[in-house]
Amino acid sequence: MENFRLKEHEDYIDLFQEYQTKKHSIRSDQNNTVIITLPVSLIYLVEQKHRVFQTAIEQSPYKETVRYNKQKLYIPSDTFRGIFVPSIRAMIKHIEEMQKIPQVEDIDILMMVGGFVECKLVQDAVRSYFGNSKSIIIPEEAGMAVMKGAVLLALSRKMKKDVRQDLVMVFHI
Repeated sequence: MENFRLKEHEDYIDLFQEYQTKKHSIRSDQNNTVIITLPVSLIYLVEQKHRVFQTAIEQSPYKETVRYNKQKLYIPSDTFRGIFVPSIRAMIKHIEEMQKIPQVEDIDILMMVGGFVECKLVQDAVRSYFGNSKSIIIPEEAGMAVMKGAVLLALSRKMKKDVRQDLVMVFHI
């Protein structure tokens, strides 16, 4: 993948965006096949190593479930959901560990932000795990919340720096 990212950056970005779209739209109760269109440049790179793209799939852990035909990967929804299980479990475990810290053990409202939180699987898993014991808040465009927070933090630091410079100038006068 690194070779693909470096050599065919635009196609890599297109594939990444399609994957992100599928990730955010998959649901726990979804039963249809997830279809991902592969860039020709990726198929070409894989075929340089394996001669035939299908061979790469047959050598993968997904050989029993994923199909390839005419530039498309056909992934059963349960297989696609399974890709995210380790990350979701790690996220919930991290929240569990945080709750053991005395300063935060009484918190009963969780606000979740970040791009992965926009995934319905994450939302369902967290809500299912905590049930009614915690209020879960997920803002619209949860991924943008991280960026907005970073901008606000940078601006607040810049403002403090500007104020400090002004104070220094006042004391030098």
